[in-house]
Amino acid sequence: MSNPSTPHYLRALEWVGCAFGLAGSWLLGTSTPTFGWIAFLVANVALIGFARGIRAYGLLVQQVGFVGTTIHGLIHAYWPHI
Repeated sequence: MSNPSTPHYLRALEWVGCAFGLAGSWLLGTSTPTFGWIAFLVANVALIGFARGIRAYGLLVQQVGFVGTTIHGLIHAYWPHI
């Protein structure tokens, strides 16, 4: 969706979201899941900003939903008995 006329800050949000999403996925597959959830949270926030900026409301709703699952993952990573 990004094109040369997209403002620089939106392109930055898109790539930050991409990088942290990939890092979060990789970290969840290793023995550092807590950092994976934190990376996912950064990705979610960046992609929420990107989605708002390009008015992609489906992506926005998806990322808001992912914030909920990310918080759930963080809670269980820090407090596994809950």
